[in-house]
Amino acid sequence: MLAATQFQPTDARRAFPCLDEPALKANFTVSLAREEHMATLSNMEIEATEPRRSGRLGVDHYHTTVKMSTYLVAFVVSDFEFLSDLAGETNFSVWARPEAMDQADYSLSVGVDCLTYFESYFNIPYPLPKQDMVALPDFAAGAMENWGETPSPLTPSSFSPPSPLPGRPPTNALSPSLSPSPTSRETPCCTSPLFLSFPPRGDPTKHPSPHFSPSPPSGDAN
Repeated sequence: MLAATQFQPTDARRAFPCLDEPALKANFTVSLAREEHMATLSNMEIEATEPRRSGRLGVDHYHTTVKMSTYLVAFVVSDFEFLSDLAGETNFSVWARPEAMDQADYSLSVGVDCLTYFESYFNIPYPLPKQDMVALPDFAAGAMENWGETPSPLTPSSFSPPSPLPGRPPTNALSPSLSPSPTSRETPCCTSPLFLSFPPRGDPTKHPSPHFSPSPPSGDAN
């Protein structure tokens, strides 16, 4: 069972009263009711759960969000399972249908690497206490940048790296055409972790990202 939101561009007004305009930002305090065997997700972590109807229902009350636009608010109610790991101080989780959980490990590993790398590169800590990636079996938008709860289609979010052929070394899961060269100034075509390549972990000044490295100057600077 699954219910998920996609409010971009102007559908938040269909879920709750609001001034549904990206420039008019606000803090949101979300409460979601669910059956006892279900789980809910939203942008922030759950602050408390209130039982209802002799425990057959639960109401999950979430911490108030940071200030943001209405279209970034997100809800999920599902019977999904999850895997979790820490990305620095951030609790990072991948949620998927039970039958797809055997494909979630790779997405979790790459997602944690993405988040920790960009925190180091930009020297800006991730502003939320958690980040959920949700693999939805049918998501027409393709992907969405909701803070703290990022939905995407099942295919890119749940993926197992291909096993190497006999006699051949392991290869990057990316197609060579999607892996920019060290001198490329182009940014990746997609911000999903599966479409990003990164230098080794460590000091980003020693391993600059190929996506942000300027080309060497040509000719006389004067």
